[in-house]
Amino acid sequence: MRAVKIRISTGEILKRGAYPRFDMGEIKGLEADTKWLLEYVPKAPVYDPLTHRLEVTNKITETKHPDYPIDRYERFYKKIPLTQEEISLRSKQDKESKISMLESEGIYVEYLEYTFHFSREMASQFLGVVQLSKELQQPTMEWKNEESIFVDIPLSDAYLIAAEALTKFKQIHKDNQ
Repeated sequence: MRAVKIRISTGEILKRGAYPRFDMGEIKGLEADTKWLLEYVPKAPVYDPLTHRLEVTNKITETKHPDYPIDRYERFYKKIPLTQEEISLRSKQDKESKISMLESEGIYVEYLEYTFHFSREMASQFLGVVQLSKELQQPTMEWKNEESIFVDIPLSDAYLIAAEALTKFKQIHKDNQ
């Protein structure tokens, strides 16, 4: 059975694990300020995380276990309604998290028979390579496609690919505002 060894004066958990005696008898020889308690963790209540938060506390109780003469270390739950400010902040964080996830998954751009996968950072790097190639007066640039094959791309097409990639990332932000 799950138990905790606790320092009574501070509530500090010294050890967590199975109750040290198989017969669930009293444990002798402990320091005066320590005690083994059976851990009691009831099922958390159902709540809507969009409108409430759950406050969790653990307490030493004088409530004995129904089958053994041992005090319990109990978990208590309290549903607390969120303020409108907290709801707005959570909503904003959820949107930012979703945008971040979509950006890290990346987008795909089709070019002729090739498919290019871009993360947000990779799309910016691609545009940088396009601009560098232009400065060096190179008519084409190379970039790996989805199958990890280098494709020779004319600069005029590379600008279009970069524009499409960046437009798709802007659309992710627009769709999740």
